[in-house]
Amino acid sequence: MKKRAVPNIILSFFSACSLAMEFAVPGGLAGDAGMGYLFLALENIRLSLNGKTLLLLLLCLTFYWLYKRRKELRIKNGVLFHLVCFCIALMWLFAQGFIIDDTLDALRAAPGQIGKSIIYFIGSFGILKLAGTYILASIVSDKDADIGSSKLLRFYEKHGFWAYFITILLICLPVWIVSYPGYMDADSYCQLAYYFGIYEFYGQFPVLNTLYLALPVRLGHALGSSNAGLYLIVCFQMLVFSAVFAYMQCTLKRLAAPKWLRLISFALIAVSPAYTVVAACLGKDSIYSYGLLLFMIEITYIFTMGEDYWKKPWHILLLAVSILVVMTMRNNGKYLIYVCTAVYLIYLCIKYRKSKKLCLLMAAAFLVPAATAAAADSAAMKHYNVIPGSIREALAVPLQQTARYVYEHGDDITPEEQQVIENTFIYCYSDGDSIGNWYYSMDSSPVKQFFNNDMGRDELLEYFGVWLKQGLRHTWTYIKATANQTYPMFYPRFNEMPAHGETDSARHTHISEPIGLHDVDVANGAEGAMRSIAQLLSVLPFPAVLTSTACSTLAVLLLCCHALDRKRWSFLLYALPALLSIGTNFLAPAVLMRLIYAVIYSMPLLVCAYRNLMRTDSEDAGKNMEQMKKD
Repeated sequence: MKKRAVPNIILSFFSACSLAMEFAVPGGLAGDAGMGYLFLALENIRLSLNGKTLLLLLLCLTFYWLYKRRKELRIKNGVLFHLVCFCIALMWLFAQGFIIDDTLDALRAAPGQIGKSIIYFIGSFGILKLAGTYILASIVSDKDADIGSSKLLRFYEKHGFWAYFITILLICLPVWIVSYPGYMDADSYCQLAYYFGIYEFYGQFPVLNTLYLALPVRLGHALGSSNAGLYLIVCFQMLVFSAVFAYMQCTLKRLAAPKWLRLISFALIAVSPAYTVVAACLGKDSIYSYGLLLFMIEITYIFTMGEDYWKKPWHILLLAVSILVVMTMRNNGKYLIYVCTAVYLIYLCIKYRKSKKLCLLMAAAFLVPAATAAAADSAAMKHYNVIPGSIREALAVPLQQTARYVYEHGDDITPEEQQVIENTFIYCYSDGDSIGNWYYSMDSSPVKQFFNNDMGRDELLEYFGVWLKQGLRHTWTYIKATANQTYPMFYPRFNEMPAHGETDSARHTHISEPIGLHDVDVANGAEGAMRSIAQLLSVLPFPAVLTSTACSTLAVLLLCCHALDRKRWSFLLYALPALLSIGTNFLAPAVLMRLIYAVIYSMPLLVCAYRNLMRTDSEDAGKNMEQMKKD
């Protein structure tokens, strides 16, 4: 038997078990207390795999064949790649415990659970390593795995942007019709309440985004139909959606993306509700995501076209528009642009330091729209007397950790620490209640709403002092609080495909009635059918896997790690907006798919950029660069 056969067999078995095994303690096991510990442990594992012998055998054989064939792939995974796989496998193990009871007790709740944990961890590591290796090999393979001559792609290559634009617009048409007057959520209603004076105007959302939503409604209200005003935003977003994704498809062609990648990208636009339905959702996330995707496209052009990019005025104009949209449609968009601008300008000015004129042009292209967006936001806040947003929006992680600490170790809190916590959370201990009773493991919003917005700088520093002391005292509690809140970013489990919504005015009558908004059933039967299709697509491997939060996050991280292992540092420049978006999702009150729509949308772009960087020495890559400059 070859040297690698035994490790591959063991890893194949563990990988198969991690997919086939029920992690919870099997029923009836506790009743056999008279058995020995080892017997109970083995019985636990046997019952957890009960009835899955055939599945386990098939999985073992499949994984062994894949592990054995892996040596044919010309991909060498470095230390960083393996480290990320290790950390993600650990998060997957934690997720199994959190799914059961929001704790990690299930990992050691009965004899055999520790053994199952070891098997699951090793198997998850093996699956991640194997999947990552095959995906990376497919991306950088010299064989493009093309599907032959495609009449569909030849048609779009001949007719270009407008053919893509009109086709995507037609794909959107059914959703466009049945969504009238648009899909609303609680945040959107809250923004309308701010503008129309129902609530005090609070800076929780960008003011310009609130105006983007409210001014068309005001126009419609003046003309006799607030719903029609709201629908104007849907029409505008559908047009922007079609234009941006048509532009991305043209960009993939100019980057010489393989046909399989372009067809998958186009198929996702056509069938995934994460694309078409989101365009009918009224709020800050849809238009922000299109602006960020446009920004990433222009960044890709900047690094592939070189100096020729700055000779194209329309490219510079699109870059400016994308910066304006990203900065004004979400609060975190400002910080994303600030970081990206600093990194890109430092890199570009060093690279083109011999040309001062070019450096000044690049600085102006980034800084002028950024300064314009910041000035417009400041002017709008003053004009509408907006109350500045609370710092609580940036404290989701520490507030959640404090809440779990109170929940788990309430008796361990000193009177001095309790006083600081009472100053931090209003109504914290009223009527014997504590902030620990409001703790919800997956979302810090219930805790965040009790944050004392009137806290001064000294009180905030005092809170952080207590937070640090308690974290050092019970570090594991803080780790569990953060992991329990963020594991959906890394563990592909949730059905999170956006389904068809509604105006939902009946739940917000105190806002919708004064404004004049109401639900309308344009095509009730058609929408019911489309809702069912959307739910079906959310459980099918395609497109659900490729448009999930966890898979998109894992793909970006693994691409970055492999690029770093191969010393292709410049890939981080392409991926920087995506990495910052993932970081925002990690620090948010809850892991939400809408926070990384742009990451999901940009995956074909990032895959193509990664592929070209990994093949920079090949003849094809050189031709690609020349073609980009001509285009």
